[in-house]
Parts: sequence; C-alpha cells; structure tokens
Amino acid sequence: RYDLGTPTAIAQVAMCFNQPNGSGRSPKDLRIEGSNDGTTFTTVKEFPGNTSWTTGSVFKLFDL
Repeated sequence: RYDLGTPTAIAQVAMCFNQPNGSGRSPKDLRIEGSNDGTTFTTVKEFPGNTSWTTGSVFKLFDL
C-alpha cells in the first residue's frame, strides 16, 4: 500500500525484486488496485501469468 497524498494518474508500475535466481521467487500474478479513501479499493488492472522473469532481472515495468 502506498499513499500518494492526492489523486494522481499513474501510467506504469515497476515491480522490483532482489532474488538472484529470477523466476523461481518472482510474482506470477499481479493486481494493481486504487482507492480515493484508503478503505474501499477497486481493481485498476490485473497482470496474470507473468512467467518472463529471468535470472538477473532487477525490475519489470507494467503499463496501466
């Protein structure tokens, strides 16, 4: 959860990890949610089935 303080348009999310062996510990399914009040959240976009993480990948960009 990250509070931007005011309503803000987001175009991309970068998912970072620091595991040395890539896809074995990387997230496969990702869901981005948003809220205007910090209580009620709605799904902005889902990214299911991410299997393209590779050894040495530091981050992956997800376009919203």
